[in-house]
Amino acid sequence: AKKIIDTGGFVFRVGHRGMKKIPSFEGIYDYANSEKKSELLDVFLGAKSKFCIATSSGYYVIPSIFSVPVLMTNCPQHSVFFELNNYDLYLPKLFKNKNTNELLKLPTIFKSSHNSLFSDKQYEKNSIKVLSNTKDEIALATNEMLEATINNSNLESFSDLQIRANNSIQAELSKNNESYSPISKISHNFLDKHSHLI
Repeated sequence: AKKIIDTGGFVFRVGHRGMKKIPSFEGIYDYANSEKKSELLDVFLGAKSKFCIATSSGYYVIPSIFSVPVLMTNCPQHSVFFELNNYDLYLPKLFKNKNTNELLKLPTIFKSSHNSLFSDKQYEKNSIKVLSNTKDEIALATNEMLEATINNSNLESFSDLQIRANNSIQAELSKNNESYSPISKISHNFLDKHSHLI
């Protein structure tokens, strides 16, 4: 939020009434707990925002309908990646094998045997520990979105790392005869940090 505000933007925190209140400071508006909250304003904010930072809990669908870019973070299941557009950005949670204590490669976590896992019970059954996105990862991915939306760089362009990651994911999907393909892109900074997992 601070990074967005520092560039001259405003942050509207959306969600349901009764959510835990967030600290108040200039440039951020806790719309979720506002008396002005309405279904019409929910749609208006989603349609008119520069971009949306979201999880897969539901609201991101509104900005998506209006072709507003989405930065998707901390999703419980990676199948959501395949629902995103080429101007969106994905920040995956990493999976760690509890038996070997090793991180699973990105192509593995995106194949169907892993991308549909979403509950603690399923993770436990598969001996997986899930690592949530860090504050730094979210901040760096937000910077990428700011670069693309505020500075008018090409939202649909992919870095070499992003192309490499998608090709690697696609190769794994093809090996398993899976019929979907990655259209969106993973945060470049995240891939740079975890390039050994591509």
